[in-house]
Amino acid sequence: MAGRTLATIDARAAARQELGGVERWARELVERLPRLRPGAYDVAWPPRGMDHRLGHLWEQTVLPVRAARAGGLLLCPANLAPIAGRRNVVVLHDVAPLRDPSWYSPTYVRVQRVLLPRIAHGALALIVPSHFVRQELVSLLGADAGKITVVGGGVDERFSPAADPGPARAALGLDGPYVLTIASRTARKNLDALGPGQSGRVIAEKKVSVVGQQVEELLGYGSDQFRQIVLLPQGKFETFLAAKTDDRVKILRDLFDVTIYRNLAARLKEEASEAERALREQRSLYLARLVERGFESVEAL
Repeated sequence: MAGRTLATIDARAAARQELGGVERWARELVERLPRLRPGAYDVAWPPRGMDHRLGHLWEQTVLPVRAARAGGLLLCPANLAPIAGRRNVVVLHDVAPLRDPSWYSPTYVRVQRVLLPRIAHGALALIVPSHFVRQELVSLLGADAGKITVVGGGVDERFSPAADPGPARAALGLDGPYVLTIASRTARKNLDALGPGQSGRVIAEKKVSVVGQQVEELLGYGSDQFRQIVLLPQGKFETFLAAKTDDRVKILRDLFDVTIYRNLAARLKEEASEAERALREQRSLYLARLVERGFESVEAL
């Protein structure tokens, strides 16, 4: 394998500013894997500003083409992966939208019900953080248990049992038992299980993206447009890249419903023609009245 790309790593989640569990996984993989085997991993960063909504378009179109050219596998550490990819290794952290849809918006749940089974069945291999998630993939997605590997999350050396808790206790004023959680404060984190009055105080909190936001807010477009976008790598994307300008317009019109904009352009053109015609009529009337009063033109005034 020397001198050859073992895998391309999808770094879209690692590029995000906020830091949740998925983003933490992505950042660690992007940083540590290339260091372990220099030259074996190609880290694919999305263009600036495409780590969130527009990033889905990059992930479904540009990323699989880049990975195919590099050869090797495509490692996607943040649940989502190119639908058209055939050498995907996907880290699926959970299938919570399918297990308990009430935590999310109906639109998000519908989209996840379409995407997650396709991603799981199309992947070459799946990585999950626990045996519980492995069982969920089998029962809820019908995934092949034989291609699922459990890899638990790593823990930084600073959090080892041998670490001295004294300085942290003194700095935070902790004089009794405590529970440290690194997570967003959402219902599905089950922090209420600590019991009434046992949740303690929030030492530090930083909100991360709420997965249950409506898919339109997350992607910047609706599910119909998403289904059209994912058609690009399925035989149309390379055609689009090689096409002439007129042909590209035709391909985009086939993929995206631009009827509303074409109708708007036609209406504006019609209104402009009407305004121009009215102006000509007014000008003719004005000139006729000048002639009636003995003036040959506007300049003659």
